Amino acid sequence: MRKLLLPLLALLPLTAAAHGSRTEYARVIDVEPVYQKYSYRQQANCYVGHGDAGATIAGAVIGAAIGHEISGHKGGSVAGAVIGGSLGHELSRDGVCRQDKRYRRPVLTGYNVTYRYHGDLYTRFMPEHPGRHVQIEHRRHKRFANAH
Repeated sequence: MRKLLLPLLALLPLTAAAHGSRTEYARVIDVEPVYQKYSYRQQANCYVGHGDAGATIAGAVIGAAIGHEISGHKGGSVAGAVIGGSLGHELSRDGVCRQDKRYRRPVLTGYNVTYRYHGDLYTRFMPEHPGRHVQIEHRRHKRFANAH
């Protein structure tokens, strides 16, 4: 019985391989990195200064002169000075804005791997670098004859 059992146990891995799958390795011929470009924008930053006192005073003086000429009395001069000073102050404020910039940054997404398997060349995308050899899952399918 024991003499019969040992040869049968030795054949068991062969029958499993014939019906299932086996792992083989193929030699890598070429690896090309694949990049995808991502675009993003940098927002604009604006800085506003405090204004120039000299421009405020000059605006008030010019406004007072114009107000006096238009109205012909002291009230017009005061109103012109207030309006002119306010305009002079606003016009003197430093407004500096940095423009939006677009950036394109390439990001590595994987590799196009070309390998030789049983004399033929194949190419497939892989998310990681395979090294010198790539693992191939070889499946064997049993074919059945059509029963009539």
